[in-house]
Amino acid sequence: MVNVDSMRLAERVRTALVQSALDAYEDASVRGLCCEGAWEAAVSAMRHHDLNLVLTEPITEPGD
Repeated sequence: MVNVDSMRLAERVRTALVQSALDAYEDASVRGLCCEGAWEAAVSAMRHHDLNLVLTEPITEPGD
């Protein structure tokens, strides 16, 4: 069984990667890239996302 802290960390990483991809896709689309190019930009953003930023953020509970 996975512990609660591991699940919280995994969720933070997933959220950060999804947001990074969405931001990159939107930026690429605004810059005129086709859907395929915007998708490639999104995947690249996820691959190059600085995970240290996610790992060093303080963990907060919902409602904090």
